Amino acid sequence: MAKEKRAKSNARRRSAAAKSTSSKTTGRKSFYSSDGSQLYPTIALSDAYNTIMHVCACRITYSHNEFIGLGFLLVAAASFVGTLRFGFSEKAFATANGQLASVAALVGLPCIGIANVERLLYSSSSLESSGSFQSATTLIALVVSQICINSMFSEAMKEIVTILINLGLFVIPTLYDGYLRNSSVEIMSVILFLVGAVVIGPDREKCFLGMRCENWFHYCLGTSAYFMAVEFAAALTTA
Repeated sequence: MAKEKRAKSNARRRSAAAKSTSSKTTGRKSFYSSDGSQLYPTIALSDAYNTIMHVCACRITYSHNEFIGLGFLLVAAASFVGTLRFGFSEKAFATANGQLASVAALVGLPCIGIANVERLLYSSSSLESSGSFQSATTLIALVVSQICINSMFSEAMKEIVTILINLGLFVIPTLYDGYLRNSSVEIMSVILFLVGAVVIGPDREKCFLGMRCENWFHYCLGTSAYFMAVEFAAALTTA
């Protein structure tokens, strides 16, 4: 019993020493949850902002197009769990956050892009006669693709595939829509998305202009989603 107490005491001292060393190395005050996992309050805050903006984007677009609204809602779900992860417990929410982030990237964003592609091609009689791509079948196909990508590819390959899918099914259609509608707001929203997702990226340990890159990533994505939603709703209203 005495040996167990000493072992636990030594473990607590080592943990405290590691936390102190980490804080001194990074130059930032570190926060920890009750289960011992490190917390990132500023990232939780930026993820909360991202959640709110995507919920607003969902509310703006859902009444006009359910597929677009669903896409924004899936991203909001991933961001919400990210807020819990970085604000309350890394251990409890990290796995769920990672899985939902994958769903947001490989299902949510393509839903938005597919709806926009269909709207852009809606004047085609062949498309009208063949039915809508915005269906349960499309959702199932996207989910199956997401599961296959996650199970078959390495992390590096998954990142490349995710980028290609988002370019083909989200970025390019939205940019083209902005060009056709002569919407500088929509074009700038896509550029802001690319700056946050590609140029800056969600690197937790790197900083840009005194703020973590992951914070910039969340703020860029949330802001771009809101203004995209406003433009999508305007286009759907006048369509």
